[in-house]
Amino acid sequence: MPATTAVETTPCFAVSEMTQKIIKNFAVISDSVLLREGTHQRTVSQHKTVFALADFPEAWPKETGIYALGQFLGDLSLFAKPQIDFRDDCMVISSADSPRSRTFYRYSDPSTIQTTPDKTFPRDNPAVEFTLSDYDLSQLRKHTSQLKLETVHITVKDGTVQLSAAKAKDSAAHGYKLDIPKAEVTINDPKFNRKIPFKVEHLGFLLDGSYKVALSDWHYGYFTNTVVPVSYYVTEQTKD
Repeated sequence: MPATTAVETTPCFAVSEMTQKIIKNFAVISDSVLLREGTHQRTVSQHKTVFALADFPEAWPKETGIYALGQFLGDLSLFAKPQIDFRDDCMVISSADSPRSRTFYRYSDPSTIQTTPDKTFPRDNPAVEFTLSDYDLSQLRKHTSQLKLETVHITVKDGTVQLSAAKAKDSAAHGYKLDIPKAEVTINDPKFNRKIPFKVEHLGFLLDGSYKVALSDWHYGYFTNTVVPVSYYVTEQTKD
């Protein structure tokens, strides 16, 4: 009997719950994404006002253009334990516990996807840092939604940090204020006193959770999730 030759196969990529969670957040920011080979991933909103960085818990095996990100996530959700076989022309999605059923998902041309810049922006040596708790972020979202407010100001003054929202051109309109506990504030530059506006819409791109927020004369805020390995550059609102 002739000797058999072992066939070398590439194991399927198991899509962890954390990776799915990050990709779902990316889908909120942009309809498409170019996932790069490796753990470090990034995406940017349509008008380049929010730039997100994330680290997958496992390395993504192949550069992958995904144009309809919501549809891709919908396909993943149909499988209990999604895994991906990366072929030359498509991804084959199946479930680790039932590989007989599978979906063939074609790659998108990277030229059709708004890609993010390879450079990063300054975030070291911030003038002020503070913690925005999961509860406070949730309350901020609920109140700005209920009152139909579009802008949140982060005011740094004399070592204190306050978040406030109101309608700029209507002094009689309802408003909301949130004081950050002094114990959660670190002032690195005592001379830094500013009132920085952010769009509620842009803060809505942040994944739920607690954040470390860094501010300086950057014209953006840097928000780092304290649990999920994802962070965001959120640009200041240019007009109220």
